[in-house]
Amino acid sequence: MAPKLSVVYALNADSEMYLSAGRGFHSNDARGTTIRIDPNTGLPAERVDPLVASTGAELGFRTFWNEKLNLSASLWYLELDSELLFVGDAGITEPSRPSRRYGIELPIYYRFGNWVVDFELGLTNSRYVDDDPAGDEIPGSIERVIAAGIAAQYPSGVYGSLRARYFGDRPLIEDGSVRSESSTVLSLLLGHRRDSIDFRVEVLNLLDAEDQDIA
Repeated sequence: MAPKLSVVYALNADSEMYLSAGRGFHSNDARGTTIRIDPNTGLPAERVDPLVASTGAELGFRTFWNEKLNLSASLWYLELDSELLFVGDAGITEPSRPSRRYGIELPIYYRFGNWVVDFELGLTNSRYVDDDPAGDEIPGSIERVIAAGIAAQYPSGVYGSLRARYFGDRPLIEDGSVRSESSTVLSLLLGHRRDSIDFRVEVLNLLDAEDQDIA
């Protein structure tokens, strides 16, 4: 069973609060449910469960004020019976230990004239919940994500945006002694749309940052 409950309370015509909670499932890699032989060792492989139970809850607030400001904030909590990890050396995902996460998400959008400014913040605490000498940090779990940008679109068809994305450092092994570096990428988009023609130029990694997108 996967029971769920949501309650929404309207504070006024522009704002509301909500509470959601329930149980659900996430799917493991389908290859792990059908595998018979480990391709790395040639030995028999143990199959994994196709679905893993999860329990989560979210408490939030959202408002759309004067058709200009769109703001929401949420506190969330998630438990997984088995964390799904990406294994870079093999190019696959594999199930691991049970985990617990909680965090804050804060997206803000503001429109003025032909311009829109946005800012998004995500803070997460992720840990394994069982006892293991290897440690309790989840490899690859990012604790801080920030995205921000400014975009414009004019009636003439000219449009563009400048966006920044920040990923905080993250553990690469369970005891946290080895961590990846943080990364910041800035991107630029300029274009012109007229009738059925859309011409655009996009520059990714505008400042040529030498960050580790994948570690």
